[in-house]
Amino acid sequence: MQCLEPDKAVVREMARMVRPGGAVVVTMAALEILRGDHSISWQEVRRYTPAMARELFTQAGLKVERVSFLFGTLFPLMLTVRMTQRLLRPFRTYRPDTDIAVPSAPVNGFLTALVTAEARMARYVSLPVGSSLLVVGRKP
Repeated sequence: MQCLEPDKAVVREMARMVRPGGAVVVTMAALEILRGDHSISWQEVRRYTPAMARELFTQAGLKVERVSFLFGTLFPLMLTVRMTQRLLRPFRTYRPDTDIAVPSAPVNGFLTALVTAEARMARYVSLPVGSSLLVVGRKP
């Protein structure tokens, strides 16, 4: 969604295509404060707040059942990295592979365990912040 323009037309088309009673499930990049090199590489047009996501789905005629953040456990790390990228951008060469490389096995294992635990918890509790949004809208 964050790379598509106009996003309203895209969600309206999803709503048109789904059967009555069917669900549209989308993940979206969250929070402009997390804009960084990754956003440039993927040509993001925008990042969403929960309110923006709700409005987008409601305007398309979908009943919003869930809007929740994803990857909240990684938020402090991502915020630090993305802010550093923005601050240092004038003094360094932009690399399109930034944020895409897989970290070392021990680091990757730790991050995977963290996100797995978060996914289990997110079934019961909405996270207060995260780098992505999960949006579920149902067609009446």
